[in-house]
Amino acid sequence: MLATKNFGNHLSKGIAILVALQASIAFGSVYLATWIRMHGSERLHAMVHGLFMHSLIFALGMTLCLFAIGLYRHQIRGTVDQIILQVLVAVGLAAVMLSVIYYIFPSLYIGRGIMALAGLISFAGIASTHILFISALDQEAFKRRVLLYGAGKNASSLLERMQRKSDRRLFRIIGCIPATDETIQVTNEIVIPLAGDSIAKIAHANKVEEIIVVPDERRLSLPVDDLLKLKLEGVRISNAVTFYERYMGKLQTDLMNPTWIVFSDGFEQSRGKQVIKRAFDLVLSLAILALSWPIMLAAILAIWIEDGFNKPVLYKQIRVGYKGKLFQILKLRSMRPDAEADGKARWANTNDNRVTRVGAFIRKYRIDELPQLFNIFLGHMSLVGPRPERPEFVENLRKEINYYDLRHRVRPGVTGWAQLSYPYGANDRDALEKLQFDLYYAKNANLILDLYILLGTVEVILLGKGGR
Repeated sequence: MLATKNFGNHLSKGIAILVALQASIAFGSVYLATWIRMHGSERLHAMVHGLFMHSLIFALGMTLCLFAIGLYRHQIRGTVDQIILQVLVAVGLAAVMLSVIYYIFPSLYIGRGIMALAGLISFAGIASTHILFISALDQEAFKRRVLLYGAGKNASSLLERMQRKSDRRLFRIIGCIPATDETIQVTNEIVIPLAGDSIAKIAHANKVEEIIVVPDERRLSLPVDDLLKLKLEGVRISNAVTFYERYMGKLQTDLMNPTWIVFSDGFEQSRGKQVIKRAFDLVLSLAILALSWPIMLAAILAIWIEDGFNKPVLYKQIRVGYKGKLFQILKLRSMRPDAEADGKARWANTNDNRVTRVGAFIRKYRIDELPQLFNIFLGHMSLVGPRPERPEFVENLRKEINYYDLRHRVRPGVTGWAQLSYPYGANDRDALEKLQFDLYYAKNANLILDLYILLGTVEVILLGKGGR
């Protein structure tokens, strides 16, 4: 399956079709539920004619909740039990959301009986189509056939980072053709020697749909004639970084180079985009604050009760922000007041003994992050972006990790693509993995991707994922 940027995060066309199908199921479920509920009634005909807007709202609410619960995540995976549970949670979340909408707009209300039946029909239809979709993805006939030109260090690095079944769900690696005078570092089983044949001939024989050009030596003379011929025949020609970005939702920093960054499609922060994003941040932050202030107040009271009214509630810490500027981040205090009494900066660890009992809860459900809404109002942060790190960590990470400062070309966020895609970082290795997701966001940032991340953050909050 090809991937497209029409949803900002390389949502594959196959998943886009699945979303449309499942939204249609939710839309049609209201009509079917009405027919079942009102069959034989004289009012049936009149009710069916007035259902369009009711069905549309129901379908939109259901689809948003399916996104929010992570059903359409970049790398589709999950057992039958997991899919059923996810869809069930999404239907329950949609019921709550729709109940609020019906309370505010009574004219949209469709009745408890019809709503319950529509929810049941949607659950059965969406769960079934999702299970069938994932089963189809595992069939070889639906996988994109990919050939690598290169069998050295870079090819080996690319393959090692895409080993899981879920990583290769949308494609199949046919093999690797060694570049001229290249030291082979991939397994012999996938090496395809040229042996007098042309790349075009090998590609035709194996029905290749995409070729990844990944030689170790960038100055190497490439088989341009063959690659051009294949491209004109409809075979996609990509480099390793672009291929990895498309299927993994992150950038592989060890394969990146300044030339690729300069000529790549992305990393653009126009004035217009910044103004729109700023307006989006302010409006949505005000809405979140209006809804969440009782939760914040309850958390403040719980911190005071546990630690005493003479202890600080807010935790202020210097972080590195947009274009490397320092700012003071605000959080509800979740650790003991003397957590860093020696003045030494430390990563938070799993089951960190510095975290209080109240702190463990508010960190798990990200309640401690709510005061950062005020950082957004002050212009220090955005709702979505790379998480800002402490200067002590940044100084070291800049030395250890190439292109680390690129993450500072966008405003830091309360939540982000890395938080959605990777668990809590607690060391330099985790920082490298998260950087690859942050760079993906910096390259592809737009309002649609922000909405997708915010919806996905609902799943992180509800299930308490990633907090320490």
